[in-house]
Amino acid sequence: MENKKLIRCYNCNRLTECEFVNGFGYLCPECANGIKNTIKNYQKRCFRCGYEWISFIENPKRCPNCNSPYWNVPKKEHLYTHKCLRCGFEWNSALVNPKYCPNCKSPFWNRERTFVKITNSNDKDSNNA
Repeated sequence: MENKKLIRCYNCNRLTECEFVNGFGYLCPECANGIKNTIKNYQKRCFRCGYEWISFIENPKRCPNCNSPYWNVPKKEHLYTHKCLRCGFEWNSALVNPKYCPNCKSPFWNRERTFVKITNSNDKDSNNA
């Protein structure tokens, strides 16, 4: 039975699989120094960029690849389906009430079109005469 552990050597600063040797603790195969103080390693994965790394901190503040503070928070899925009443385009969005339709760019995508009949005042006078 092998007593190996993935730890970082303080002397050569490498993350290696070290073997336990009685009297020395864990022995680094790269520099052959004994490592008596072992550090816990945590396997982490960023939900934003998908980067995977081994961390010595249980809950790091940021992803080392994309520097996102929300590395451990899953991205929101598109929750709402919308349909533009102007052009008929349908799309998914995380917003409850988007500002405009992504297809026709209308800010009035959620309102029906209303038509107003414009009458000329001169036409009324000619009809009455």
